[in-house]
Amino acid sequence: MAKLANFYENTVKSLGLGVEDGFIYLGEIDNSKTFLTEAGVNIVIPTREHLSSLVDTEENEIVKIPFNPLYEDVISKGESVSAKKIRVVVKNKLSYIVGNLSSLLLKLAVDEKESKKSKYELNKFLSSLSVAFEGSTIKDAVDATSVKNWEKIVLPSFTPGNTELIKVFTTKPAEIDGVTYTKVVTIHSPLLDLLSDEKTDKTTSINGVKLRPKDITVFKLVIKFILNEFDKNNVVKIGSNDGRSPFFIAIMQL
Repeated sequence: MAKLANFYENTVKSLGLGVEDGFIYLGEIDNSKTFLTEAGVNIVIPTREHLSSLVDTEENEIVKIPFNPLYEDVISKGESVSAKKIRVVVKNKLSYIVGNLSSLLLKLAVDEKESKKSKYELNKFLSSLSVAFEGSTIKDAVDATSVKNWEKIVLPSFTPGNTELIKVFTTKPAEIDGVTYTKVVTIHSPLLDLLSDEKTDKTTSINGVKLRPKDITVFKLVIKFILNEFDKNNVVKIGSNDGRSPFFIAIMQL
């Protein structure tokens, strides 16, 4: 039991979460932790102590949910609490990384001094801008307003109901390159879909922001540059045929 609990704790930490006395938390601000819950119930590492106190016997109610990502019902279409939490955490983490990297690339593109000192990856991005805006300078393509508009779009993308930068979902069974898998984890960008839509123009509002035509082109480029493994449908798929934990095996390959 101790080895399994240690494995789960290491899994949680690999996702960027924290653990305190077996309770899993999302982050810490000003010494205040936000703990991982489901319907108000704490999710915990399955130590002997926590497993023996999952239910409040006096109130006859569940007070703790054991984190158990290796348990999956591979027959039904349901999603376990642990799988759901991992999926959401991965989605938020990817969104945060892509959003911040994109913002950094745009800021560097705007800063002429930094651009001249740029490394190989930034040069590749600047080259892609030059191709897209043939006959114009980088300064014409990206400016301070581009950065502001990008950040205004990305920040609300974490809130339900808005256009998401990244979405992670599972399907079963599904096919990848002619091979059928028990479960497939799909990563895709609803924001990139909207930016790529031929109907999207300067009158289109995305997360409350109306974009200039050049912003639409630049934002598509920056997302595709970072998520360069996306296929023509703006998705990347990872499959698993593991007989017990296909979702866990697939998503941990990211």
